[in-house]
Amino acid sequence: RGASVSLRVNDDEVAGGRIERTVPFRFSMSGETLDVGTDTGSPVAPYGHALRFTGRIERIDVTVHPQSADLAAAIAEAELRAALAAQ
Repeated sequence: RGASVSLRVNDDEVAGGRIERTVPFRFSMSGETLDVGTDTGSPVAPYGHALRFTGRIERIDVTVHPQSADLAAAIAEAELRAALAAQ
């Protein structure tokens, strides 16, 4: 499990590493989103939304590899629990 990740800027890898544990459910269930240039979800610090990136982003590539059967089952279970908790 886990994931290898890299951050590239203009095709140059500027950071990378391995994340041994990933979140077993989708961020959108908790109001989180995958944002670029600004954080529209829950901030990790009291900075609010004033630090919006105002430059130009030419392209963003996200590569997601296929889910394993175990991960798909864990996601389905987490979604069910979240749906039941929201009732």
